[in-house]
Amino acid sequence: MEVYVLDIAALRGREEAALARLTPSRREKALRLRNPEARLRSAAAGLLLRRYIGDGPFVREAGGKPCIPGGPCFSLSHSGSYALLAVDGARLGADIEPMAPPRPALAARVFSAEELRWMAGDEARRFAYLWTRKEAALKWDGCGVAYPLRDVCVLPGERPVVNGRGCALYSAEYRGYWISAAGDEPCFVPRAVTWEEVMS
Repeated sequence: MEVYVLDIAALRGREEAALARLTPSRREKALRLRNPEARLRSAAAGLLLRRYIGDGPFVREAGGKPCIPGGPCFSLSHSGSYALLAVDGARLGADIEPMAPPRPALAARVFSAEELRWMAGDEARRFAYLWTRKEAALKWDGCGVAYPLRDVCVLPGERPVVNGRGCALYSAEYRGYWISAAGDEPCFVPRAVTWEEVMS
């Protein structure tokens, strides 16, 4: 599995050039976002997609997961300062999240009692760890966050089951963030991508 990470700071002051590099549909998607940081994250994700996957054609599976028929499997994510693209030859899901104080109401809604107990004492690190693992597992399945999140156990050493299917999880720290990926054998080393690479 390859995991590419682009710091959106690389796009600041170059937004016009970044948007011009995107396909019309990706450009329109980014431009619809009013928040400048969200727009940069969307553009960065589009640049990664174009550089490492191509321009499509993209279709959506039954659960809404985007794919290229006959092409490599991929998963996009963006949060805070980064956009991420994971690519593999087999089905996968990936997510990135900054380590930050959790929102207690959200944690109570998405984590099981066992996960909440495990999170206690190191909430900022462990919330992001658990959250990215849940997101990765759901993206791997293609069902999205409508699935009952508390039913998917993502504690260390657990093999989560979503819709009756199990996957492996791997998580890595990256500059104050957690990155998690789900798949058959999802080991990875995050690779920082430069502006020059995504524009080549």
